[in-house]
Amino acid sequence: MKDYLSMTSQELTRLDTLMNKVMNSILPENSEQAFNFELVDIKKLIDQALQSLAPNLDQRNATINFTCEPEEAVVHAEAIHVQGIFYNLIDNSLKYGNHAPEISIQLSKTPAEVICIFSDNGPGIPEEYISKIFEKFFRVPSGNRHNVKGYGLGLNYVSQVMKQHNGTVSVKNLPTNGCQFTLTFPM
Repeated sequence: MKDYLSMTSQELTRLDTLMNKVMNSILPENSEQAFNFELVDIKKLIDQALQSLAPNLDQRNATINFTCEPEEAVVHAEAIHVQGIFYNLIDNSLKYGNHAPEISIQLSKTPAEVICIFSDNGPGIPEEYISKIFEKFFRVPSGNRHNVKGYGLGLNYVSQVMKQHNGTVSVKNLPTNGCQFTLTFPM
């Protein structure tokens, strides 16, 4: 019964997340009313995203390495949407990663910005698609294999939320496998 309750809880979380992504993919482009900016600690939002994904991380035998240079990394932001970005990037690392994914999260700040770097040991993104991954509904073609479910909204959502925060998001493949997303939030 415990296993079934856990699976049910995970499925409800997934469906809730999916609905939020669909709704949020529409809102950031068309309305600034979707955002309620306040002072938030980025470190706490990353911790909350990691806690939300703890069952998935355990199930995939994932290793998380979260390093935070500052004790606090406070920015003027919309907490729910920013936490959604972190959730999305970690979840993508789990979905597209190899067995026992390794995810590295580095948080640092300068006098002008807070920088979050998410890296994983997954397959990376084919170079010909790097420039398209933030487009709405874009998914990297995988032939007839569809082992990862999705609608191509997650990274577009990340991009749209970062734009609403006057921040940036970039991606690059790592030389050893995997990819790295860099998010920059203005102070």
